[in-house]
Amino acid sequence: MLTLVVGWAAVCGGGGMRVWAGPEELVALEREFAAAVGAQGSREGFLRYLAPDGLLFRPAPVAGVEFFKEAPDDTGLLEWTPSYALLAGAGDLGFTTGPWRYRASRTNAGVNATGQYVTVWRRTEQGWKVGVDAGVGGPAMGFPWRVDAERPGGEDEPLAGWQQTQRGRDLRFVDESYGRRAAREGEAKAVEEHGHKRVRVLRSGVVPVVGRSEAVRFLAANRRKTRDALQGLVVSSGGDLGYTWGESELLGSGTEPARTVRSWLRVWRRSGWSGTWRVALDLAIDYPEAPPR
Repeated sequence: MLTLVVGWAAVCGGGGMRVWAGPEELVALEREFAAAVGAQGSREGFLRYLAPDGLLFRPAPVAGVEFFKEAPDDTGLLEWTPSYALLAGAGDLGFTTGPWRYRASRTNAGVNATGQYVTVWRRTEQGWKVGVDAGVGGPAMGFPWRVDAERPGGEDEPLAGWQQTQRGRDLRFVDESYGRRAAREGEAKAVEEHGHKRVRVLRSGVVPVVGRSEAVRFLAANRRKTRDALQGLVVSSGGDLGYTWGESELLGSGTEPARTVRSWLRVWRRSGWSGTWRVALDLAIDYPEAPPR
């Protein structure tokens, strides 16, 4: 079933009320979230910040609250910090990304795993909540002191209802166009056509790839053809930021059937009323041989 949500500030911010916020608010929020997990453990920390319908990529998209309510608390130590943040003009939707590291024991100084995370934040009636938590494993990277933070350059006022709905339809069309291009010609061509000039690509086993030309070169090595299945999308009330998620099938050949091989998350940005949706972040997580259900 496809999930479609538009206009978070209009829902939770009180009609046309402007919500003043800067990207630095997301940075501070992310650090608070990480500190809560460090102090209280993953289970309690995540349950405190997850939206009721928040998603976790484990590695398939799953309901976050249900996942942590059923899971025993992890005795290890998970740490992370933002290196980049992007906030919608209306201040109701944004994301941060940066390095993470994990120690299996809080008393063990050794680091057992590292990588890059993504948190998508939504402003709700209960305040900021995590809409999506995802990440990939990769080389260890230092925790930065400074964060690259920006806005898409779009609307800082909520759009009218019909305009918000149209932005959601536009995003669905563009996202599906991205998927069709990737299925026909590969991900590199899809990013070349739809990627923002500062797009960030996250894949397991490598450092983040930043910039459209760099992403095209990196993805050109992957010649596997997949078909995306869109599962949901969310668009900010100003219509300048949104995200989509789903899973991909590896296209079969001959008698070999198609099979689900990965999950994906894309964050999209748009500038101005007549602007085009561009991919700001593209994350994909490959599955083991059998889909993780």
